[in-house]
Amino acid sequence: MIRIEARHLEIAGTILDRMQANRTRGFAITRAPEAVGRDLLAFGLAMRADLTTEQAVSLLAIGPDDRQGVPAVAAWIANILPQPAIGEAQ
Repeated sequence: MIRIEARHLEIAGTILDRMQANRTRGFAITRAPEAVGRDLLAFGLAMRADLTTEQAVSLLAIGPDDRQGVPAVAAWIANILPQPAIGEAQ
């Protein structure tokens, strides 16, 4: 039998909180008004954990639309420079 300790539940709670925050962020990006016609781009930007919601939505406004196709959208996303994590030196 597996013994569950309080610290295990604390860790699980942290993981669940982070998962919920990531879902909320993804919904905010993919359902932003700027995502209309840019579903591929919105999904790709939502997968970029280095971008804040605000950064991703701003990029949606200037990025390629779905009519340009997957290769063009993927290349555009790949050319976005990685953003430093919060708290890292700029």
